[in-house]
Amino acid sequence: KDWTVVNQCRKADGGPWDAPAPLHCMPSNWFAVSATVQGQAKQTYALISPQNYTETTTALPPGQEAHVSQHEVCRLQTIPGIKALTMRCRYPIADVAYDIPGFPVHMSLEAMTPAIPLDSKASCIPVAVFQFSLKNTGSVPVEVSVMQAQQNFVGVVPVEVSVMQAQQNFVGWDGFVDCTRAHTSFWGGNVNTPFQTEAVGGLSMTSTSVASSTPDTYGTIAIAGVAAPGVNVEVISQAANEQDLYAKFQAGALQPTTASPTPPSADGTSYCGAVVQTVTVPAGGSQTVDFYLCWHFPNRSRSRSAPGKPYEKLLPSILG
Repeated sequence: KDWTVVNQCRKADGGPWDAPAPLHCMPSNWFAVSATVQGQAKQTYALISPQNYTETTTALPPGQEAHVSQHEVCRLQTIPGIKALTMRCRYPIADVAYDIPGFPVHMSLEAMTPAIPLDSKASCIPVAVFQFSLKNTGSVPVEVSVMQAQQNFVGVVPVEVSVMQAQQNFVGWDGFVDCTRAHTSFWGGNVNTPFQTEAVGGLSMTSTSVASSTPDTYGTIAIAGVAAPGVNVEVISQAANEQDLYAKFQAGALQPTTASPTPPSADGTSYCGAVVQTVTVPAGGSQTVDFYLCWHFPNRSRSRSAPGKPYEKLLPSILG
């Protein structure tokens, strides 16, 4: 449950880093899938199970592992989720199997972050890797699109944020305010920029409101799909909220990775966006699609006396 991209750690031991509010209420951080079989209606789901998001789990203390925010329960009232999922952990890898009755392909996920024994440099690379496996046991091809959603949360530190909160929690969101609301003082000037390299295509997320010299909050987020034969990588560069993002995905309102950047967002607002990979899985065949979540906050640290992150010495920018 820790949002470690921005150094947020939730503890419940009575110490100074206890979190009095849920740290996983950041919107638009999930995956979705859509599948089409010729002659049949398209099926689209968020890869989220309502089994994990209930009124009971929202009532738990924030420090407990099973606690969820009210937003996550409400999300599934407007965006359809799946029946269930099962996770098996083998550090640093998590294996997820999805239960989607009637869906034309079987889906599973292998997720990981680098953790290489005796190689601290490689282990500090700021990236999470998600590989989805799609298996078609039917007798006809299936076109499948998988979406990686992400909120652009880069922002400025409001004057009312305390030093403790800033040190503990902050690179554009303090972890205490429910940023799923329509307005938050942290955001404004956020820009999502589609990009394409030889290896990947995706979205880079920044803020024009944050100068490169700003402690803690200056940085970039990127989401990307791996370019591979038979895989079409596209983006949704600008959505107002999760419902808007899901509607665009369901409608196929996608853009090429060469599209123009979004205009800066209005004061108090930001965008969410997505990378979408589309493949055709042949009858009786399998296909994999790979996604990356990357972050680069070179001025972020736990200690004001020692700013900077180890990966800054290895990677001067989010694209290396």
